[in-house]
Amino acid sequence: MLSTEYKSQLISEQEAASLAEEYYGLKGKLTSLDGEVDFNFRLVSEDGQAYALKISRVGTEREEIAFQEKIMTHLSEQELGIQLPEPIFSKEKNGYEKIQDQAGNHRWLRVQSWIDGRMMDEVNPQNSSVLNSWGRACGYLSKGLKDFDHPAAHKYYKWDPSQVLSIQDSFSYIADKEDRALVAYFCSLIKEEATPLLQILRKSVYYNDAHMHNVLVQKTETGPEVVGVIDFGDALYTHTINELAIACAYACMGKEEPLVAALEMARGYHEIFPLKPSELAVLYYQIAARLLLTVVHAAENAHKEPDNEYLQVS
Repeated sequence: MLSTEYKSQLISEQEAASLAEEYYGLKGKLTSLDGEVDFNFRLVSEDGQAYALKISRVGTEREEIAFQEKIMTHLSEQELGIQLPEPIFSKEKNGYEKIQDQAGNHRWLRVQSWIDGRMMDEVNPQNSSVLNSWGRACGYLSKGLKDFDHPAAHKYYKWDPSQVLSIQDSFSYIADKEDRALVAYFCSLIKEEATPLLQILRKSVYYNDAHMHNVLVQKTETGPEVVGVIDFGDALYTHTINELAIACAYACMGKEEPLVAALEMARGYHEIFPLKPSELAVLYYQIAARLLLTVVHAAENAHKEPDNEYLQVS
């Protein structure tokens, strides 16, 4: 098995608990959670209050951490129809702290409020009502971020559906010949049909990660409903329609009628943040683009980080 960056950067629950107490004065039960960008933990303090504790990978820039704090603070100041994590200030009244791990590496430590709920991945069945609320949640994010900007949001990021053609050099990680051909076909289709239209679409900072492990559901009087989202580590500036496209890509997985699921998502999104005809024209292709990114990056991660099962879930 390959030695990996992921394995070398692991943070133990014991070390994370020590850091939480040192910088935030929080003591309690701490449990590891899955993640790609950060190392995540759930901390339940001695008084029963739950928090999310996040420790960055080595080499993460301060600007990236500051960007995430700004975007969460911006959204928390608005009256949106979903719950979002909020930064918890340290003993020194900071939204994040620069730390040194046991190996001597510098990282960033953050604590955020905990959002209760089941992950969408655990909800079965995912009926039209749940899908509609998932779309509305994405609409709230687009509405809340339409006037927000930050220098760190303007970057290339491998999970941006609008940059899907950049994966062409990674096709070799897909072992099956027919699968590679299918990926190549959709890349060609997107290049011909979607890329020219992207030039006229709205752009904004967007959340970029409304998948089944980041979308939280609770029971309501009318049934299960999306009540919040977590993890702002993937946010960036690109085409606004991608917010909905990403959610649709995951909502369509495993469905007997995937386009019906996408329609329900789009209906919910449009209710909160009205879509333009030009955005609807590329939605199908941007959904496909996100699916291509998911499959190709999962195959690449299986090669580069075989110890990190979370990165290979797709």
